[in-house]
Amino acid sequence: MTMNVNLTPQLEEMVQRKMASGLYTSASEVVREALLLMDEQDRVRAAKLEQTRQDIRDGLDSGEPTPWDPDEIKGEGRKRRSARVTKLKPVYEASLQAGTSSFTSKSPRASRSSAYFTVRAT
Repeated sequence: MTMNVNLTPQLEEMVQRKMASGLYTSASEVVREALLLMDEQDRVRAAKLEQTRQDIRDGLDSGEPTPWDPDEIKGEGRKRRSARVTKLKPVYEASLQAGTSSFTSKSPRASRSSAYFTVRAT
């Protein structure tokens, strides 16, 4: 099938640059690749849209909304952080008494990762 396509001067120059790069041997190859990429992009966009729609349906089906207080959420996060610091304080103090300037402890979230952190005395 033969098809004539009119391109703007900028697009024509882009096709020429692609051919000059040696990656493509003809304008047809450049246009074919561009159309394949456009098709892939359309499929990705459609999948993201469907996922967004599903997320909205899931949210609507999840029940009645409950009020939340950002200050309460921040307070709970601060309590958890304080508990971690309190738990590590004896280890840190022991390291200072032992004459070391730092200690390494496994992260409380180590079940999800193998993260370690180091605290240095200042």
